[in-house]
Amino acid sequence: MGLLAGVLSASCYTGANIGLRWVATTCDPATVSFVKAIPIALASSVMVLANAARGGRVWPSLPWLVRLVAAASFMQLAGNLAFQWSLGQIGLALTVPLCMGTLLIGSAVLGRVWLIEPIARRSLLSILLLIASIIVLSSIANQSAASVQQLEIDQVSFGLLAGGVGTACLSGLAYALGNVVIRKAFAEQMPVATALSIMSVTGVVLLGGLSLRHGTGTLAAIGMENLGAVAVAGVFNAVAFYSLARALQLLSVIQANLICASQVAMSVACGMIFFGEPAGTLQFCGIGLTIVGLVTMRRQAKTVSDG
Repeated sequence: MGLLAGVLSASCYTGANIGLRWVATTCDPATVSFVKAIPIALASSVMVLANAARGGRVWPSLPWLVRLVAAASFMQLAGNLAFQWSLGQIGLALTVPLCMGTLLIGSAVLGRVWLIEPIARRSLLSILLLIASIIVLSSIANQSAASVQQLEIDQVSFGLLAGGVGTACLSGLAYALGNVVIRKAFAEQMPVATALSIMSVTGVVLLGGLSLRHGTGTLAAIGMENLGAVAVAGVFNAVAFYSLARALQLLSVIQANLICASQVAMSVACGMIFFGEPAGTLQFCGIGLTIVGLVTMRRQAKTVSDG
């Protein structure tokens, strides 16, 4: 059951990333991120209402509410919005491993600083491998950017490269911060649905406001085909999250890390196959370092409760 949930999670995250990449070069990143956030906000809010109907704990304390909203605001802007923008600059095959690498590094460092979690020797090795992967992938970002932007390699500006790579890494750090805040909330017995509802609804409000900065016609300008792709990506994202939460309850640490690695591999393969993104020696070398780093990472198993 745990393996099935893990495979479902990795597959759905990959499906979500394909949908997001599909619209990355033609649609406003804020509007895409807003629509993507709606399904998980609805699902988690329904679960909160169900918990309340059963008499379970629903609302956090005021200090925790403030922390979650603050973390959610940063995660939505520096995480989801930055990730979506990066997809449109350097593509799926580069954005996902860069994001995942910095996510794992950030989670280890923040976990050590805030949660007082030890960093094992294997984790240090993993961090070094992930740093190496980021360096290698960044060195060939011009090829990915040229492919996505349909430019010659010598036409790709340094600003475009720095922006694409920087926002991909920034999104990983933002997700790492969000993960640490959520793990801290879980340690204090806060239900998954409550934490996720607050963070996702914050995203809907914040990103919805940003998407309307050019007027109410922004959403209609996406077009029905693209809107459908983003909506499906949002559903995949919601299914993937809850599947991952279930998998983490049942799988070992190494199995959980393999799930992360398989997600990276599938997203990279889809970027190369469906979107014609570069597939050279250095690309595979950097991606391989990312996957090995993910598998090597040693993390304590976390018990996730949905209340």
